[in-house]
Amino acid sequence: MTVSPFVVYESLLALAGEPQHDVRVGELRAEFFRRTGAFSSTDPFYERRTRAFWDFALTTGGLARELSARLPEAERRVALTFSRAHRGLFEVTPERGTRVHFEDLWSGAAFFVDAFDVATNAGIFHHEGGLADARLVASPEGVVALLSGVFFHPHDATPHIVKVLDEARARGMTRDATLDALLGMELRLATLSRVKAGYAYTLPKR
Repeated sequence: MTVSPFVVYESLLALAGEPQHDVRVGELRAEFFRRTGAFSSTDPFYERRTRAFWDFALTTGGLARELSARLPEAERRVALTFSRAHRGLFEVTPERGTRVHFEDLWSGAAFFVDAFDVATNAGIFHHEGGLADARLVASPEGVVALLSGVFFHPHDATPHIVKVLDEARARGMTRDATLDALLGMELRLATLSRVKAGYAYTLPKR
């Protein structure tokens, strides 16, 4: 029987919420804040940045692998695929039906994504065209799923993001360092009054 990656994702979040994992989750949260900027529960963007944090924690942070031994065998196999998730900065184009084309502007890879959780499915076909920082996982059957922490940058930031990608490559920055920096730029745009995307989405001078 095929196990939904979204069921596994929720199982992992439930395990991560147990008190014995508070220290580990706190360490991961501090690392995410260091990479992308800090926020609190009073911020209007708390929910979507928290979802992005959990994607980071379960994949890059290794939490899914660490907790996988607590899961039933079928779910464990799915959880272990999270550590191999493909992270990218995607141009998202809905196709007919429920299939969506994801083209990664960092690596050039392209995917057809077939599986979304309920909340993402409701928004993916109605987003405003901004680039998506997202992680994709593939099942043994070849079904590509979008993990729940997909983060859309504002549409008007796209031309500035393209310039950031070019500059990041020229500086020899890694994918994760670049995409994390972009999340920090979005936080700057969201928190500073009267700041436009062209100012917020710039790398610091060397």
